Amino acid sequence: MNTKKFKVAVLGCGNAGAMYNIKNSKSKLILSHCKAFYENKKFDLLCCVDPDKNKLINVKQFYNLKYVHNSIESLLKSRISFDVISICTPIDQHYRNIKQIIKLKPKIIFCEKPIASNIKDAKKIVKMCKEHHIGLIVNFSRRWDSQLEKFKQNLNSNKFKNLKSINIKFNNGLLNYGSHMIDTLLYIFDDNFKKFKKVQLLDNDISSTLIKMFYDKTPIYICIEKDNDSSLFEIIFNFKNYQVMMLNGGRVWSYRKVVKDSDIKNNLIYSDFKFQKGSVLTTLSLAVSEISRILESNSESKYEGITAFQSQLLCDKILKIIQN
Repeated sequence: MNTKKFKVAVLGCGNAGAMYNIKNSKSKLILSHCKAFYENKKFDLLCCVDPDKNKLINVKQFYNLKYVHNSIESLLKSRISFDVISICTPIDQHYRNIKQIIKLKPKIIFCEKPIASNIKDAKKIVKMCKEHHIGLIVNFSRRWDSQLEKFKQNLNSNKFKNLKSINIKFNNGLLNYGSHMIDTLLYIFDDNFKKFKKVQLLDNDISSTLIKMFYDKTPIYICIEKDNDSSLFEIIFNFKNYQVMMLNGGRVWSYRKVVKDSDIKNNLIYSDFKFQKGSVLTTLSLAVSEISRILESNSESKYEGITAFQSQLLCDKILKIIQN
């Protein structure tokens, strides 16, 4: 029986890297890269890297780590090899960090979204990983969301007929929540990047920015709220026969049929809301399971860096239109 475990290092011990699960230690949810690898028996979480000494102490104790380093330079000097390296550092450090850890020749880099803080660096990262034969998987988490996959299957089977429009609302910035939103759309439409077009600015004021674009002939209305006091991430799909809503980032889904109005003749209305629990909070563990499958089979991921790059390219296009 093969008991070999794949060796993992996590760069960055902030919320996504490690702290979400330390702050929510009583929760059974897997909310951080460290926790996802720590709980998966296929992996050996060996090391974390962070300049914050207090975080390193907490993380080492919580995850029973063998090694911790306060810099990538220190990690490189250790000459330890890793199968997977997670990048959970601030976005503007991604390019420099990945350029450094390429020297360790990991088989997979699992990078928090987006790939980089700008499209130029994102392109360089994708190219670097390809040239060094390193798999690049970006944590656009909804690609592992089973409820979203169910919606996509129903869409492809024509259960939902004639998509008329899509309404999107989010906050916390275009590169943060916005990149998740754009990647979700790309995933739903089979990464058909070229069909997203005609991006235009409708309005931009102190409270929100309104964008309109098209997927093929379907209009997409995007509202970017500037109030970040509470998380906002919603998509409404308006079909001829249904309205489908992804709420609270995918924690809740709502389905309403278009039905005949029992009170007014020749009038159509929506039926009552039917809510279903979403699965977005299970996605990180599923992403890590996907990584183990790739390593075991020595195969390529269906979520290559190029799809994440296309998401960032579309975000960059929207950002330029807003700034101009």
